[in-house]
Amino acid sequence: MALEAQEPEKSRYIAAAFENVAVGLKHYPDDPDLLSQQGALFCTNKQYREAIEVLLRLPNRPAALNNLAVAYHGLEDYEAAVNACEECLRLD
Repeated sequence: MALEAQEPEKSRYIAAAFENVAVGLKHYPDDPDLLSQQGALFCTNKQYREAIEVLLRLPNRPAALNNLAVAYHGLEDYEAAVNACEECLRLD
């Protein structure tokens, strides 16, 4: 299947994942797993500022810090990306 044909399907899956996470967050607004997943989805969708806003709420979770580094890299804030990676390594 060509990449162009895969993109609409990928977009549908991402939209469904956002919806599922949003439903979970309505019931459990501070759940770290849901917040981490939301941040990862924002990164996947190249919504880096939104990702950072969510992921900064999870300072002691390696997966969240990794995604935080991805978000900072996406915004070309390389120093912050490296800092997030270093913090992740300190925790893991």
